[in-house]
Parts: sequence; structure tokens; C-alpha cells
Amino acid sequence: VASCDTDAFKEVILLLHCRQTKEICDQRRSLLSAYREHFKDVRWMVAESPGPEEFQCKKLQQGDPYLCISRLLGQISARDDFQGLLYMHFDAVISPCRLAELFEPQRLGIARPWAYDSFDGHDQCNDPQYAYLNCTWQLWSQNKRQFFAARQELLLHHPQLHWRLPALAEGCWKGFFDFFYLPRQVVASFAELADVFAKHNVHQEIAGPNLLQIIGALHEMELQNYQCWVHVKEGGLNISEISDARFRCGHEVHYQDDGMMDAVLRVIRGDKGISQLVINETLKGPVGSLGSDQSWSIWLEVPVICMIMVALGVSTCCLEPFIDSLSRTAFSLLLCAVYVCISVVIDLSIARQATVNGEDYRFEPMCAVLLTEFLKLLISLGLMAQRPGYLKDSASNLTQKDVKWLVLAAAIFTLNNILLWWAIGQNDISTFGILRDTMVLWTALLWRGIFGVPLGWTRISAIWVVFMGLVLNQVQLWEQATLSWAPLLVLAMTCCNALGSVLNELALKQHRSVDLNVQNSVLYFTSILLTLLTLLLSKRWHDVYAHGFFHGFTRHTMFTVSLQALAGLSVSRILKYADAVQKNVASCLRGPLLVMVSPAVVTSIADMSTFFSAAIVAS
Repeated sequence: VASCDTDAFKEVILLLHCRQTKEICDQRRSLLSAYREHFKDVRWMVAESPGPEEFQCKKLQQGDPYLCISRLLGQISARDDFQGLLYMHFDAVISPCRLAELFEPQRLGIARPWAYDSFDGHDQCNDPQYAYLNCTWQLWSQNKRQFFAARQELLLHHPQLHWRLPALAEGCWKGFFDFFYLPRQVVASFAELADVFAKHNVHQEIAGPNLLQIIGALHEMELQNYQCWVHVKEGGLNISEISDARFRCGHEVHYQDDGMMDAVLRVIRGDKGISQLVINETLKGPVGSLGSDQSWSIWLEVPVICMIMVALGVSTCCLEPFIDSLSRTAFSLLLCAVYVCISVVIDLSIARQATVNGEDYRFEPMCAVLLTEFLKLLISLGLMAQRPGYLKDSASNLTQKDVKWLVLAAAIFTLNNILLWWAIGQNDISTFGILRDTMVLWTALLWRGIFGVPLGWTRISAIWVVFMGLVLNQVQLWEQATLSWAPLLVLAMTCCNALGSVLNELALKQHRSVDLNVQNSVLYFTSILLTLLTLLLSKRWHDVYAHGFFHGFTRHTMFTVSLQALAGLSVSRILKYADAVQKNVASCLRGPLLVMVSPAVVTSIADMSTFFSAAIVAS
């Protein structure tokens, strides 16, 4: 039972909008059901696979989300008696007890006032010559024409706006449209305006704020400021903030943070009690998953990374010095097995972070790449220090030509490393696992072009089999008409990886007398410099400087970075003692393994066509 007794929302419907995967929405449902103690009803609007009494609003469709809200309000109004509707993203939080202190059910309500600027001001902020103002807002450039068209139509139908809202003649409002309240008497106006803005396809961060300002003017109703705490771009609200006695509402929280779900439950209930039942139900997650965001817990990470480090350490530190007396084939096969295992765990870890955190990673991917390259350089220097006398002679054999090839390979690998994070974040993990095996196709073409190795009809036939497996993987997407450009990121990444591998192999085998760790040190040091340069040129360093290098990093991120460093060290030894072809042939095993394992860890396609295409590619 809630500790506070408020009936301020007893006739208000709460609409929770979950734009993420079905898995994440289901994991939060039990926790957020606690709002039912305070509201007339709690409704869900989801992006995919709606259940009973749920409304679907496809992500980034025209009019998302304001047109969807309008349609839902039409359905509710036809059959329910309610006072108003409070809309918020599922990662927003309200304290019903505190919000009730200022809540007025007959007034429009917003999280915080939106920023207003003149049209000239918006244009100036997007003008490169005024970059020093640091107010660039790309959505204005992309939506300016559409907004003017919608505004013109509204002014034509509602000429009273000329004197009731004169600010609309000179400028407009902008900001997040994640939290607001609509009293029932404005529902018809909301529907009318939503249709106009959706007709002209105006983005929600422009349409939403102006839509509510116009409704307020038409109904001569001042918008109520709920004074919510908004930290969308600053890493989200922390537990101490939402537990503050002054907290009434805010956006956003990251439920995967330790203790966050318990803190949110306390805020909703208005007390300091713990409902362990709700927390346990939330942690269970949907059938077929390892649970909630705790699935990659320290109890799983530590044993996995320790076993991999032991296997890699034995193969590199103990066996590598005696490679001449060992079978090169056996040594290379051992390295391939270690590499495949590491790669599968890396992909699952990256995918887990992308699906848990929502639309994007909470950290800067290039910072993760920098840390990975630094770890590889540090380990290589440590291995070099074990044999200083031998390495001194070995380093003297390193020629300027060797360095040029290594620098070129480093440039290609740097691009590959950055693309890896984006490719996994934007694609279904099963699709990624299959499309990544196009690396074999790229490698075959590069070997034919660079080394002049004839492919022969046997290899060409095998390439066609791989191609058919990739086509089969996309059949389901064609049927659902959900094709996108996202798979091209995977193809670009595989092309870079194949080219980098072939060039790296060429560099490593120029002079076999040069120690591998010396060559790797040059490669990794160059990669660090190039990644830093990319970070500076992309201007993303502003965010890194403002929030810190490790902003958004979690133990999951550090786990992934450590594995990527170990994978890089494995690849270099495969290329040194075998070749890029063997490396990519072994890589084909990742697709089937990833397809089989991924449904247990993240939301992923797990039908027969996906498994069959993975088997074809691996064969």
C-alpha cells in the first residue's frame, strides 16, 4: 500500500511510451505497474509487437508520437470517462505524491518550459560562420520548410493566433516532447493540430512544443510548469536525485544502474519500503532471456574473461617462443579457436549494451576504441620487455617499408573498429552475425587482386553458397518490408576488416626476422594516433571534454574492451603464423554460434530461416 494518500490522478490516464525492443518493454512492465495505485488506468504505447490493450506507434513513422497519441485519445474518448491524459516516456519518473501538490487537472502541463528563438536566430545557429555560438540544431534545417507549411495552414484556419500567439509570427519553440499533460477539453484541438503537423511531417521536437503552445493560445490556457528535472543529454538522473525530497518528476533514468529500480519503486509508492516481489518479477524478464540488465553480471564476466586470458596467455607467452619446434598448423588452430570464442562474446556484449541503453550507446565508441588500442599496445610492450636482447636485434630489422604497410593497415583497422560499434548498434544481432561473414567474399577478392592467387571454380562455387545464405537471411526482412540501410554498415565494416587483415598480413610477413610484438607496437601506436585524429576532426571531442573520457562506461564496456584487446592480439598471431584466409574461414563459425546463442541474451530473430542461412554460410 502506498504511504501517501492522494487522489489527484484518480481520473487521469497515464500513457507510458516505450520506443525500445519488446524485451526491454516487458522487463519494465512489472515495475511501472505500480503507478496503477495512483491513476485511473495505465496504458502502454509500444514500437513493436503490441499486446492486448496496447497501442502501436512505429518508431520514426510520420507523426511519431503526437499523431499516435491523437489516435489513441480518439479510442479512449469513445469508451472511457477520464479527466485527462499524462504522457511520458517509460524512462521518465514521477512522484505522484509530490506532483499532486501542484497538479491542476484543467490545465495543460509540461515538464519544463521549452526554448524559444526567432527564425533568424535558428538560421544563425545553423550557419557555419556562427559556429562559435555552439547552438547548432540540425533539426531546424531539416524541418524548416515543413514547419512553415504547417504554420501557414494553422494560421489560415485559426486567424485568432495572430493576436493570441504573436510569437508564432517571428519564431518557434523547440525541445524534448517526452512528458506532458492534456486535459480532456483540449483533446479535439490536439487531434486537429496533430493531423496538420503529421501531414507536413514535422519532427516531434518542433511539432510537439509548438502544438501545445498553440493549444494553450486557442483555449486561452496558460501552460503549467511541473518543474521536472531533465537530464537527457547529461547521462540521466542518478539515484540521489530521484530520491531527493524535492523531486516530483524527471527524465531520464537508466534502469540498468545498480539500485535504480528499487529507487524508482520507492518514488512511485511514495515511501521507503521495498516491494521485493515487483523487483524480482522485473528481474525475471521474458522467457528465453538470461534475465534483466544484470544478465552480464560480474559472476559471468569474471570467469569468462579469466578463462580466455588464460588460454590466450598460454598460447602466446608459453608456446610462441617455441613455435619453431611446434606444429604451425596446431598453433594456428589453437589461436583460431580462442579468437572465435572471444569474438562471439564481444558481439553479444556490444549488442547487450546497445539494446539495454536504448537508441544509442551511453559512451563515446571512439573512446572505447582508444582504450582497446592502448591495452593492446601495453600488452605488446610488456611481452617485448621479456626478451630485451632479442628484441633489440629484431627491431633493427624493421624497415621504412614495413612501417608504411603497418601504418596503412592501422588506418583501415581504425575505421573497422569504429564501424563495429555502429554496425552492431543499428542491426539485429542475428543479421549482423550472418552479414559479417561476407568478410570471406571480400578476402577472396583482395587476395585475387593483391596476391594474384587464382580462385578456381571450387572457391567460386563456395562463394555462391555463402551469397545464397546471406540472401536467405534477408528473405524475412523483405517479406516484412523493413529493409534499411543499416546492413550496409556491416558490409562496410567487413570490407575494412578484410582489407586491413590482408595488408596487415603483408606487413607482418615482409620480414619474418622482425618480432611480432615490435610490429604490433607500431600498428597499435598508429591506431591510437589515428583514432585521436578522427575524434578531433569529427568534433565529438567537445562531448568527451565536457563529460570526461570514461563518461557512460560501465563494467560491461570494460569487459568488451578487454576482450577486443585480446581478440586483436589473437588475430595478429593468426596472420603471422597462418594467413588471412584461415582467419576468415575460422570467423565463419561466429555466425552460427552467434545466431544460436544470441536469443538467450538479447532480443534477436530466432526462426528456422535464420538458423538455416547461418548453417549455409558456415558450410
